[in-house]
Amino acid sequence: MRRSVLPQPSRKADLDCSLAIVNIVLLLILFFLGTGQLLNSPSYGTDLSQTTELDIDNLPRPILVI
Repeated sequence: MRRSVLPQPSRKADLDCSLAIVNIVLLLILFFLGTGQLLNSPSYGTDLSQTTELDIDNLPRPILVI
């Protein structure tokens, strides 16, 4: 009985890196979508306290005068 022998490949098969590239692109898209939502979030205004009628000597220390 004679066995049939399959031919051996002449070179190694190259790895396909397209799946890794697709994963990186999708991760970058998700990253920029996430950070874009954080940067464009509505800002809530804050009112700074004013001390126009108080004497500066009676205010607590340290003090920032603008």
